[in-house]
Amino acid sequence: MGTTQSPQNAFEQRAQELVAAESRNTGKPKQLTADEELPPMCDQIRFFAGAARVLEGKSAGEYMTGFTSFVRREPVGVCGAVTPWNYPAMMAVWKWAPALAAGNTMVLKPSDTTPASTVWMAELMAEFLPPGVLNVVCGDRDTGAALVSHPTPAMVSITGSVRAGMAVAKAASDDLKRVHLELGGKAPVIVFDDVELETAMETIAATALYNAGQECMAASRLIVHADIAEEFTQALIDHLSQVVLGDPTDPKTTLGPLISAKQRDRVVRLIDERPNHAQVLYGARAFNHNACQMSSHANQLSIMLARLVRIAIIHGDSSQQRTVAGEHWR
Repeated sequence: MGTTQSPQNAFEQRAQELVAAESRNTGKPKQLTADEELPPMCDQIRFFAGAARVLEGKSAGEYMTGFTSFVRREPVGVCGAVTPWNYPAMMAVWKWAPALAAGNTMVLKPSDTTPASTVWMAELMAEFLPPGVLNVVCGDRDTGAALVSHPTPAMVSITGSVRAGMAVAKAASDDLKRVHLELGGKAPVIVFDDVELETAMETIAATALYNAGQECMAASRLIVHADIAEEFTQALIDHLSQVVLGDPTDPKTTLGPLISAKQRDRVVRLIDERPNHAQVLYGARAFNHNACQMSSHANQLSIMLARLVRIAIIHGDSSQQRTVAGEHWR
């Protein structure tokens, strides 16, 4: 395309633009996004660019007289992908980078809540790719459903909820599309009585509140040994009290807002609908800051679940079964 610069180098040189778009769209603290998400994105682009040159080869064989059999790898063709709102930029790279490296084209639909960083990415990649190789289509849930059910894509991929994954798999089965599903979960963190408490606190507090707890890997469900429950709970409260909730553009901020008022209300509802044996031990405020809806209810949910386990919460309780990230497929 008339340029000697590589996409990954362009990403790094224009990093502040991407970070600003991602932070503005999601409410993530800019510093955390720059430190924790941008480097892996650039590394993944480099990885798949290199992997495309060293694809696994299969040995040929003589299975019939006069014939040589071998495996030829060919691109699938057009791939359709739907990405979630909690990691829009990173998930977009996870979709288009391997697809393009294998010789495919991509039609990518970001969440209607967070399209900005994906559109920015498509504009940058247009400087390196022929027209039609990487395509971004913005829209709502119906747009995603139309993409998945359209006859052109030979493969579809989604990162989202289990419900969304089931819908995609069902739609793809109509014309036998290949399917890649990355779906949400609610796996617990198990804390034994011989744990190194300080290390555990740092890890759990960080993973519980990263991205305001809006991810399937968030440590929002804790199973703690009864012998250390009191000490553990107080130590976790102490760590959470050090969290800086505020403006995502402030370098000191470690916890930004939830993605939307709808998501805030959903988290509040999970807390309000907690069973009678559950207690909220920390966090009880929400406030506006520069027209951004910010909430500390993510703090509430994380510490509440630590307490719930200690008093024998039932595994069927909704707060133990439903991921805080909610429905990603939008």
